[in-house]
Amino acid sequence: KADREVIVLDRPNPIRGDIVEGAPCEKYAGEGLVTGFDYPLRHGMTVGELAHMYNEEKGIGAKLTVLKMQGWRRDMWYEETGLVWMPPSPNMPTVDSALYFATTGLLQGANISYGIKTTTPFQYIGHPDFSGEDIANALNERDLPGVFFVPKYYQSSLPLDNGLPNEPMLCDGVMTVIHDRNLWKPVETQLHIIDVLNSLYPDLFNIARAGRPANIRMGTDKISVACARRESMMPILAEWKQKAEEFKLRREKYLLY
Repeated sequence: KADREVIVLDRPNPIRGDIVEGAPCEKYAGEGLVTGFDYPLRHGMTVGELAHMYNEEKGIGAKLTVLKMQGWRRDMWYEETGLVWMPPSPNMPTVDSALYFATTGLLQGANISYGIKTTTPFQYIGHPDFSGEDIANALNERDLPGVFFVPKYYQSSLPLDNGLPNEPMLCDGVMTVIHDRNLWKPVETQLHIIDVLNSLYPDLFNIARAGRPANIRMGTDKISVACARRESMMPILAEWKQKAEEFKLRREKYLLY
């Protein structure tokens, strides 16, 4: 509207640009910061590529210039670029934070701890009334690629009804250990985590603690509805795999590298 040029200095996707996981938002697209556009959880695009997609598919019509990176390949992890990690948030202190956030980020809508106020946020999953041993056993039995889970007691916060963390308390849960990040699938892992927690603690675990905001974060209400009905997440996972393949084709014309 201001008739100004928009210049984007492109930067790497920290968890690679060649892998897509998850479905574009089925609902709530444009209703919040985390669902400003209908792309999957792991879209594998750069900021500049997304800008081109926004500009065209939302019909913005901005005069857009993207200054491309030099030397970046789509199969690169962030530290392979040689760039220094600048924390975008206090809860993303290291480059590994991006790996763990991608694995547990959806759980911010739940009434559990995901490691806030620890030195490794998003690496933990727990609650004072959970059994870390039971959760670890159930998840490790699924033999998820590139990741395993270790029982862990830790001090962390639980989210309050307003979404803010309360004072740290002793939680029993698991520590997520990504042992082969090239095999690791964060979206698949998240749905398995939700599936296990809802199976073990159907009367305690609540993925939609914050109601509509939680669904906005997930881009769908299918997960919260399935949890409420105590249904498996596996049909959603199968659908999301198909939607990811469709998005890979849709994004193709916007890729710069």
